[in-house]
Amino acid sequence: MQVVDVFGESIEIECRTCSECRESKSLSEFAMDTTYVRSKCKQCRKKSDDQLKILKKLYPYPDEITYRCPACHDSADDMRAKGYVKWRCKFVLHHCHKTGKFIAWVCHICNTGMSNLGDDPNIMRNAAALFER
Repeated sequence: MQVVDVFGESIEIECRTCSECRESKSLSEFAMDTTYVRSKCKQCRKKSDDQLKILKKLYPYPDEITYRCPACHDSADDMRAKGYVKWRCKFVLHHCHKTGKFIAWVCHICNTGMSNLGDDPNIMRNAAALFER
């Protein structure tokens, strides 16, 4: 696959490391999204999708009229009022990727934030402490 690096140079990429199993695999083992190659290999993505299907059956989607994100307390109406694009005004199932344990239905912004902090409570506490100085 031809890609352009940050310096504008065209380079050929033949493999990628899966963000889940950490194995280096051929690009054909990864699905292509609209503009990029996904970070999880097809095998890990299927496993993840299957896990989510099970969790969604056990923990049904909450009522959007009364439900609030347990992290930021936003409702779906609050998200719309903030001008979030339509697909970000939904609650997403947040879960532990290692254990498969359900955590909560949270808003897209909180889900992304917690995931970017590695779902690590210690890192989240440290980040919060920066604002509490």
